[in-house]
Amino acid sequence: RVGTAVASRAGPSPDCKNSQSRGNLACERIRFATITSITTTKRRDNHSLMDLFNLSVNPFLSMNGISILMYHQVGDFRRVKAHRAVFCHQRHFAAQMALLKRLRCSVLTMDEVLACVAGDLAVPPRAAAITFDDGYQNFYDTALPQLQRHGFPATVYVVAGLVGRVAAWLPVDGLGAAPLMDAAHLHELRRAGIQVGSHAMTHVPLAGLAADRLATELAGSRAALEDLLGEPVRHLCYPYGSHDLAAVEAAARAGYASGVTCQRALATSAFDPLALPRKAISLSDDLVGFWWKVGFKHRPKGVAVSRPLSLKRAG
Repeated sequence: RVGTAVASRAGPSPDCKNSQSRGNLACERIRFATITSITTTKRRDNHSLMDLFNLSVNPFLSMNGISILMYHQVGDFRRVKAHRAVFCHQRHFAAQMALLKRLRCSVLTMDEVLACVAGDLAVPPRAAAITFDDGYQNFYDTALPQLQRHGFPATVYVVAGLVGRVAAWLPVDGLGAAPLMDAAHLHELRRAGIQVGSHAMTHVPLAGLAADRLATELAGSRAALEDLLGEPVRHLCYPYGSHDLAAVEAAARAGYASGVTCQRALATSAFDPLALPRKAISLSDDLVGFWWKVGFKHRPKGVAVSRPLSLKRAG
């Protein structure tokens, strides 16, 4: 539903039979979790027990949209007590990408996501997109090799005014200031086929900002990144997921084609393309939790911002 958008563990798959490798052992964990969920009397996300069984045999059967995954930092992180969505352990990330490959997920670019939600491209089976906020150095060091290993595209949203500096907002939340990628890294990402989008100019919440400040954060960051990269920058991510109708309209005026939020749901044509939902992947998401979140946790959480239909078409 347009007004409420934004934002499920089950077993056996034929691919898991006669497993020897670590990846297949992970599949066996999923098999056990599925059997457990089917034998319980509880319903999840309004699925009956038979629905759960069918979904467990055919993963992602319930998907009729795109799971846009949201990551931040990937590395050798120890357990943290707060802001877990800012971190993903490198071992978890490697296993998650291997699982997407094993399940034959269609991993899309944000250009392809946009074409799907606009109705210009059919949504492929088991569709997902992979996004990274902030532009951390550890994306280049740790996440990029895994993406390249599996041939997956991704989009990195960069804070235009802090390229090559540090994430100064993290210490405010009690976290260490992490280095951000510099211009040379961003050029290398483009050569590797990774899309670069805007994460605004200074990483401030955009909801409630005055019009002139919104223009600086959105139009200014797009212009700065286009000067840096020498190509159009079409995609936006709202810092902290903070956005309102004024911010979405400012994004349209700035020339963005898509915008992503932190609200949870499948991305479908019901959403404004400048306020698409995503699914946050957290430090605590093991492989089973990741599979459940991507394959089944589709119920919208939060209220989606949306412009009038005529403006969406014009934008």
